[in-house]
Amino acid sequence: MNNAKTPQKPYAKSKAGFRPRRRRFGGPRLLSSMVERMTKPIFGKRGFAHATVVNQWPDIVGAEMAALSAPEKIVFSKDGASGGILHLRTVTGGLATEIQHLEPLILERINQHFGYKAVIGLRMTQGPLPPRDDGPPPEPRRLSAKEEEHLSESLSNVDDPEIREALARLGRSIAARRSEEP
Repeated sequence: MNNAKTPQKPYAKSKAGFRPRRRRFGGPRLLSSMVERMTKPIFGKRGFAHATVVNQWPDIVGAEMAALSAPEKIVFSKDGASGGILHLRTVTGGLATEIQHLEPLILERINQHFGYKAVIGLRMTQGPLPPRDDGPPPEPRRLSAKEEEHLSESLSNVDDPEIREALARLGRSIAARRSEEP
């Protein structure tokens, strides 16, 4: 008896006849579904189980403090039983002093973000922050006269002027994202 696997045929028989076999890994995929898998080893080396601390830093500490500080890594103890130490880079030493005074509040917000006591302390270093690309968003394109006319026709049945204006703004923003019709 031959134990070697026979190659699969490209077609399988079913009640409806022959149908193509589904390829296991073929076809296009969303980039967003692969980003975490691709970045997890990189962030894992720096102590970040997930990139959410880096990505959500402005939401955790506020935009003003996030503009002047950045998380570098989380160092956990060797036993893994206790929480980690979050290493932050700050722009100035004065900010490091302010963060020391706000440490209990910042730790509470970080641990609330994680859902458990992941971080028990902060360590600060002073130095330049990595560059950020927080430039202004691109201007939306202007709608053509035909698109504006179509939008106003579709909103002609709305009686309330405030709701009509809100729906018009929404319609303009959606239409501006679409490419120009030929």
